[in-house]
Amino acid sequence: MRGGSSLVAFLVVLGGMPFTTVAQETPAAVASRLGNEVRARREPASGSDVDWGRAVGVVNAPIERVAAAVRDYGSYRHFLPFFTQSRVVSRRGSRALVYMEASVFHGTVTLWANMRMGDRPPQGDTLIVEGRMADGNMAAFRARWEITPLDDGRRSLVVLKVLIDPDLPLPDSICSNENVSTAHRTIRALRRFLGVTPPSPR
Repeated sequence: MRGGSSLVAFLVVLGGMPFTTVAQETPAAVASRLGNEVRARREPASGSDVDWGRAVGVVNAPIERVAAAVRDYGSYRHFLPFFTQSRVVSRRGSRALVYMEASVFHGTVTLWANMRMGDRPPQGDTLIVEGRMADGNMAAFRARWEITPLDDGRRSLVVLKVLIDPDLPLPDSICSNENVSTAHRTIRALRRFLGVTPPSPR
């Protein structure tokens, strides 16, 4: 999926950014290093020639509020980049089948998928929500949210991994870079959706 001409500038900036995974630092240390930034990178995906896009950022809302937004699958169309439809087809407990549709290439291509969404076993204090395509017109669509409460209880550290392979005649590197851009933009969009966008630097 292509995000427009801004992707080139984003990748130039990204190339100069250090990125440390949550596993290498405590959540508080990661949050301190990030400040208001959202940082992203490519990450190899097992069994795929297209890489994950992985982004991490601090969201100024408690984990309960962030988790509620992430689990509100029907509202994804309101903040996920490119997505025009999101509809819960069926739900049982924390598990749901969700129809999603995205318009890409300036509205010339429509991608769709039925996604199986749901909670995974938590890792310590970290809530995990995953989605995997059950069927659709893409080669692959997977997503993983990791939400960790920070010490003050008012903020959350959010990691998002996205792997979209649109099954189009595009180089794998372009799809991988678009996954990075999508993950980065989604965390920023989640902040806006929750009304907690940090002030712009002066």
